[in-house]
Amino acid sequence: MRTIYLARENMDQTEGRGPMITIAAFEEEKDAKKAVKGRGVMGYGDGAVAPLKVYSNFEDWKHGKMTEAKRTALEKLTEEEREALGV
Repeated sequence: MRTIYLARENMDQTEGRGPMITIAAFEEEKDAKKAVKGRGVMGYGDGAVAPLKVYSNFEDWKHGKMTEAKRTALEKLTEEEREALGV
């Protein structure tokens, strides 16, 4: 798994009522930030940068989802609950 960065801007540059669209994808976050600089609605501000995880195959994605689910579940437990479960 690796992460790429999507450079995004609002499709409606006049009022900002349109959907966000991807204008490019970059391997480096700094490059995505350069691409959206000054691309906010009516030229005010910047567009958005969104990280996106890229998986080699479905099995890697499924494993990543399960790992993330386990991590978030464990974060919800108190210290006493973790001790009781032996984790």
